[in-house]
Amino acid sequence: MTANFHPEITLREADCLPYPGVFTGIKAFREDLLGKLLAGLDLEVEEREVLDAGNGIVVVRMCGQFTSKHTGRSVQMPMVEIYQVVDGKIVDVDIYYKDAAAISKLYWER
Repeated sequence: MTANFHPEITLREADCLPYPGVFTGIKAFREDLLGKLLAGLDLEVEEREVLDAGNGIVVVRMCGQFTSKHTGRSVQMPMVEIYQVVDGKIVDVDIYYKDAAAISKLYWER
């Protein structure tokens, strides 16, 4: 998953999520962002559509299925990730969910 990441990649998640903020570096991606997300949710991504926006910008449209690790309830929703690519490596990812509040609610369900 991280083979195309620049070592100092920056990933951005919405402040309203249980795993908010800016994550810099592959270690922060794996341990902080993924670690926090996977503590409460399982995520399966389907239906990827990759769009070259030019000037090193790539937009990926996809559908994510989020499943609570505590209740088993799932929510499916569209997602968009905007990548900045430099010299063949992803240096920046901005992540958008159709309904971030629904993901947050699902994460905290018990």
